Amino acid sequence: CLIIKLRTVLLLSYFLTNLGEKLAIEEKQEITKLVRKYDKSKTVRNLIIRHLKILNFLHEHGRKISTTPDCYYELTSSEVNDEIISILKKYLHSEEITEAEKSFLLIPLNINYSNKNTERINKRLMWIDELFAEIFSQVKENISLDIDYNRVFEQIKYHSIFMINRSATYMRNDDLFSREIVEKYPVAVDLAIMTVNLLESKLNIKISDKELGYLALYYQMEIEDEKRGNPQYHKVAIVGEVSKSIQNLIISRLNETFQGTTEADIFKSSESFKKSSERYLIVFSTLPLESKDVTTPIVRIQSIFKNDELVSKVTLSQVMAGISSQQVKFRIQRFEERISYLKAVENLIDTEISTGELLPGFKLDWKKREEKMSNVFQNGIAIPHMVDKSNHSRILLTVGILSKAVKYQGKEVRIIFLIGIPQNLNSKLSKILSRVYDLIFMISGYDEIIKIK
Repeated sequence: CLIIKLRTVLLLSYFLTNLGEKLAIEEKQEITKLVRKYDKSKTVRNLIIRHLKILNFLHEHGRKISTTPDCYYELTSSEVNDEIISILKKYLHSEEITEAEKSFLLIPLNINYSNKNTERINKRLMWIDELFAEIFSQVKENISLDIDYNRVFEQIKYHSIFMINRSATYMRNDDLFSREIVEKYPVAVDLAIMTVNLLESKLNIKISDKELGYLALYYQMEIEDEKRGNPQYHKVAIVGEVSKSIQNLIISRLNETFQGTTEADIFKSSESFKKSSERYLIVFSTLPLESKDVTTPIVRIQSIFKNDELVSKVTLSQVMAGISSQQVKFRIQRFEERISYLKAVENLIDTEISTGELLPGFKLDWKKREEKMSNVFQNGIAIPHMVDKSNHSRILLTVGILSKAVKYQGKEVRIIFLIGIPQNLNSKLSKILSRVYDLIFMISGYDEIIKIK
């Protein structure tokens, strides 16, 4: 009898699915009734039947499973395990099965949260707690961000138990929203990538990109909670003869748009407005005005009814203010000759390294990230971004414009936004970074951007 590792069987399980005899309807019904006592999912039942068929196929060909994968942890109680195995044994072609083969049959019950044994879960949580204390410590060394990692752990701990079990046994999770998360929450995705890389290195497992999407969502939830805990106060000016109802409408619409608290200074004339030394987020006016500050947009009162226009103008002004205050280091580079996407990004990074804006390690980190997840989005926009460990207290934003669009991984690229995220990301830089991403994604929503000369 040839002994093989359970890890090998799991790797081959997707190819072995259609092998072996089919179960009779009454046999499936008995297994379904049994499994439903502990997990209502039809997927779990189907996986158990699949593993049963694979085990029969292996036994028919003189194979036995030996060891279980490292990091896999059984969460069902011994009583539940014994009951399930006693029923499944009736459909096995071999009377004797190894402990590893029992684990193989029970894996589907241990990869998603359901009615698991509380004692075993609590025991596993102690291990998870120690593991993530070390992981988060290393994440914080890579990027300093104002979030509460203890709250992240409380959100993530149960998911992590089953994520590690799935990864150790090559089980797939649903891919509900990974694309949307990558596009909308780039900072959270970077935190998730750091976490996954550290977990993979420490546990010697491969964690799928689908799992990465879930981790990013947990991080984003904490980032949003942190924002809500510290509401932003936006000050705007309203200039001209504007009724009280319109003033209230403007403030209400701004609060809806920017999820914060808006205060308004009211000026009846352009002369009184010019005397103010206040810095405003945006100025609404019924009168012709000259801006005192090139980074503050002056818009018609009617713009408050056009949400997209309002958001784009304010976002642009905030990024411009960041550039003006040197919180954003901004540079544009045009590529007149045809060049591939990867070569163009390397060129942009090399230029920043040569001027001392980036360290050489940034390029290596970017290459690793590019292997893990694509940075190319819609309408010819690419956003390669990494943590910048150069100790510069600013956001690096370098724009590369290609003379003609080039294909990369089946998508066209025309404009590259290279972003260096400072390792110490304080609250001010974090807000500006969010505005930078907002502006880029607004640009990416413009269908004609790829045709711009």
